[in-house]
Amino acid sequence: MHDNQENTIHRGGCPRVASQVATVSQPVSVRPFAETGHITIECFGNPVIEQREACGRPGGCQFVLVQRIRVEVPVEFGAAVRVCEPQIECGVPKVEHKPHEGE
Repeated sequence: MHDNQENTIHRGGCPRVASQVATVSQPVSVRPFAETGHITIECFGNPVIEQREACGRPGGCQFVLVQRIRVEVPVEFGAAVRVCEPQIECGVPKVEHKPHEGE
């Protein structure tokens, strides 16, 4: 930059500042999902016969067959996320006088 003042252009004017208040938002949609895979059921151990009342009715010959089982349900949990275009809600613009230094 030169110290030569002859090349400096001086301009006059009336300074103003324009401003506007705005609200900006970013829409995001999250949709959960849970997908089950192949369900398996297996017996383990031996069944046990219990001599007791069955089906809530006394009388006759009754017993209850008891078997321990294991149920496997594979589930994949996740979410589908969609990010949309940002949105803006504009306020009313305004212009203000900005005084020169020294005014």
